[in-house]
Amino acid sequence: MSRQDSDLRTPLFPDGLANQDIAPTNVGWKLSHMTFNHPTTADTALFTSTPPPLVSTKNALRSSNRPITTEQYSLLLKLQQRYTSHPNLTTKSPNNRRKFAIALQSTIDRIFDSQAAISRPDLAAIEELKTAFAPELATLPNRETRKKSADRFANSEIYVSGQSCVSNCLPNKHHTIRSIPAKISNTQPAAPTTPAGKTTYPIGTKLSGEVLLSGVAIGGNPIADEDNNDRHIAAGYRARLNINTSFTGFDRLRIRFQKSDIPGVNRVTGSDMSRLSYQGNTEDRVELTRLEYRFPIDNKTEIFATAKGGNLSHFGDSLNPHLDSSSEGTISRFGVRNPIYRQGRGSGFGITHKLGDSVTLGLGYLADDAEEIDAGLFGGAYGAIAQITYQPNPQFGIGVNYIKSFNRLDTNTGSDRANDPFDDNSNAIVADAFGVQSSMQISPNIYLGGWAGLTRAQAMDLPRNPTANIFNWAATLSLVDISGKNSLAGIIIGQPPKVTHNQFTANGVSFSDPDTSLHIEAFYRWPIAENISTTAGVLVITNPDHNATSDTTYVGVIRTLVEF
Repeated sequence: MSRQDSDLRTPLFPDGLANQDIAPTNVGWKLSHMTFNHPTTADTALFTSTPPPLVSTKNALRSSNRPITTEQYSLLLKLQQRYTSHPNLTTKSPNNRRKFAIALQSTIDRIFDSQAAISRPDLAAIEELKTAFAPELATLPNRETRKKSADRFANSEIYVSGQSCVSNCLPNKHHTIRSIPAKISNTQPAAPTTPAGKTTYPIGTKLSGEVLLSGVAIGGNPIADEDNNDRHIAAGYRARLNINTSFTGFDRLRIRFQKSDIPGVNRVTGSDMSRLSYQGNTEDRVELTRLEYRFPIDNKTEIFATAKGGNLSHFGDSLNPHLDSSSEGTISRFGVRNPIYRQGRGSGFGITHKLGDSVTLGLGYLADDAEEIDAGLFGGAYGAIAQITYQPNPQFGIGVNYIKSFNRLDTNTGSDRANDPFDDNSNAIVADAFGVQSSMQISPNIYLGGWAGLTRAQAMDLPRNPTANIFNWAATLSLVDISGKNSLAGIIIGQPPKVTHNQFTANGVSFSDPDTSLHIEAFYRWPIAENISTTAGVLVITNPDHNATSDTTYVGVIRTLVEF
């Protein structure tokens, strides 16, 4: 926008009110990503129309006695939600039309300064509010003066008859605004979030990618398996391209393509317990591994739909910060998240809903063979989750979940018996899994966390429908930025999924795991450049496959990540 075009804002309100940048309510603005459509003549009229007539101080004082209506409040709130972000609406305060006018002027300034495209109904709403609050707008200081006091209104709060109001205010109630000291700088605003924790995205399409290079060394005698290979030292790569598109700034369409050739460590050791978080082989093909779309339907609710690559942790936070990335976090598959989340994958849909400031409900359903005509979305293997997550502050969170699955018991993280407790004799395994996971930041650089998961599986097509219990747990420690920005050290100790009780017998003996394995993992990531980091890690599995007759497995890795 040229300087000449910018000057068109001057007559928006008397005394050059539109030339000042006032911080909006409670949030840092981040609208530089919004697309600008050149306004039509009708659009430009909002910013170039004749200013409202000057009013006397007497009239202004009289107008300040009129209450703020629900309709006026809703119009302003919708403008803020649509073009800026959502205010934090708390705390009681006397009704004050002048402060409402300041919030209105701040919103208009921000919309115009961001060069956001404005719909005609919203133009009409702005004009309606300008007319209703013309006396108060006329008495505001000029733009230069407003700049000095902008922080006072960065956290404006709106209150309805003694109770805070977010979006569904009761009719015939009057609204008041209170300004509190700003916690967010005007010059360096924080990324906006809604009270429901809704994320904002740049409007348009953004490409991002990564290339991962890894070397692997394996020690210890492998478990005898016909699929074993003898490559104890190997190297490989994984390349990803993400295409992220947002149409509104609050939704996201993600498409991911991947090509990889990283040897399967479990094929050497004979146990899924030593499986790496990033291993895989696409056999020289570029594969579509992710196709998903998420969008909000209101302040508290978000819908998620996936046609490819969905997992149940999309609907419930696994609460394993810093460690849950296969590219930059843990080196093992077990260490990414509670294995019970892996009892569902593929295509499906779900919803997350904010029940309050600290509690989130997540529901989701995924089908493993949705692309198969004979199975479809509801006729084959599936996993469904319900999770409640409590996060009173950024330093602490705890979640409990329930997962119902059909023929999705194999998580590729535990023993062979945990993956199939009925020894390949059942084609109808129904499972109920219960999990708890938590994370706590005990200092600026130290995070403690962990999880436990219990699964009860039942073979519905075997005599007497035998059941099996499968249990796993882990404790985690993360040391963040301990030797510089973006450095990370992690330690994970736990028990991979183990069959602790089984009614199914083989040769007259319960098909349970006889002993207990321990997963012991440590890694350190250090940044080499802004977009390059290297991770060195070691993984030790005692009594692999929960069998004391198996030798301890040792896995060492070097992993380098290049992002672009």
